[in-house]
Amino acid sequence: MRREKGITLIALVVTIIILIILGGVSINLVLGNNGIVTKAKLAKKQTEQAKLNEEELLNDVADYIETLGEYTYNNPYIPNGFIHTEGKWNNGYTIKGVTQNVNDEFVWVPCVTEQTQVKAEDTVVTFGKITTGKYNEANLKLLPIDTEVEAEDSSVNEIRKSVKKYGGFYIAKYEAGINGIIDNNSLRTKTPITEKPLSQEGKGVWNSISRADAITVSKAMIDPEATGVKSTLISGEAWDTTLQWMVNASENKDNEPNKNYDINPEGKGWYADVSSGTIHTTGYYPVNNIYDMAGNMEEWTTENCIYSNINYIVARGGRFEFSASTDSVTSRCARTEGVKRHNGFRVVLYK
Repeated sequence: MRREKGITLIALVVTIIILIILGGVSINLVLGNNGIVTKAKLAKKQTEQAKLNEEELLNDVADYIETLGEYTYNNPYIPNGFIHTEGKWNNGYTIKGVTQNVNDEFVWVPCVTEQTQVKAEDTVVTFGKITTGKYNEANLKLLPIDTEVEAEDSSVNEIRKSVKKYGGFYIAKYEAGINGIIDNNSLRTKTPITEKPLSQEGKGVWNSISRADAITVSKAMIDPEATGVKSTLISGEAWDTTLQWMVNASENKDNEPNKNYDINPEGKGWYADVSSGTIHTTGYYPVNNIYDMAGNMEEWTTENCIYSNINYIVARGGRFEFSASTDSVTSRCARTEGVKRHNGFRVVLYK
């Protein structure tokens, strides 16, 4: 017998139906709402968006990295181990030590070496010394500065270069204090220069120190390797610039309570009757978060001068033994080297 090979009509129909079903499924998988084409389009869109997000993030990072290297008067650098605690760049930007110089505080003094560095909308003082003229029409004790005077400490030029690059410097918020001593009458004897000065509220001020020793301990206050900054005794330029900044801030605010601080700081510093010899602690009256420039101590600076043909050291500010009308925040006094109970000092920081 002979048998024919082939498929039945039913099998053919079933096969066709299966192929149609598979075709429909395939078309849906390719073209449906959740199909391959739709998903491919969505994936392309998501990829493009991710690319844009990545580019935006990279731009932000690049801008941030670039900003880190462009510190200016309105973008102060912060030393390692310090944090910003209060104030804006133009009204008392304050930093405080948290891992380095714990609790010591410093205030940013925005200034420039050339006014071309300043934005049109900002008012910033020029870094420099005032040797003639007046602060806000006040009569001052201004000593002549002779070019033949022995050069100031080398840090003076370093501060000036730092200001030119970074647009300011940090000044100690308080007069130099010393740990554990409140009764400053006990400081009539010389304090060992192995101690480090403090810039903290409520400390006994470090008086009875020579200018030479004030420079030594000021430079030892900050560890430049750990913080990225240096410390030194305040210069005449730094003192004058700070006062110009204070006056400038007052002149631009009609209701500023510190207005005329440079002319008459009466009641804005610690003062005492000469006979009592009482010396108070740091932190009595602030201008832009900076305390004690009107007095406790008349403060040593690195500035030198010739007065009546004699070489002198220049000391600045008010002192506890006299009222503000006698020795004001703006006074500049010629002193000889030595240890005096009315002489203290103040530290500045710079990169």
